[in-house]
Amino acid sequence: VLGPRSYFFYGISSVVCAFIGFRYNAWRMEVSEDNNNTRIESFKILQELAELELIVFAAHYDRNEVEGSPRKGWGKVNLNHEWSY
Repeated sequence: VLGPRSYFFYGISSVVCAFIGFRYNAWRMEVSEDNNNTRIESFKILQELAELELIVFAAHYDRNEVEGSPRKGWGKVNLNHEWSY
């Protein structure tokens, strides 16, 4: 037969375990969200770098002044520079 004190300690330990579990779950969700945001931003940067590559190829190999405009290229460079921080 358990006394009233043992029920009290079981109750307190249950609350502590529930709180620790909740804190761990919240921490894991926060870390996962940070990882998801980093991955999404990385893919955005890769897409912009691919567009920059097309601009460089148009300027260098095709000698296309319209598609290979330095303004477009430097715009992409500055955008990637801002996103990398």
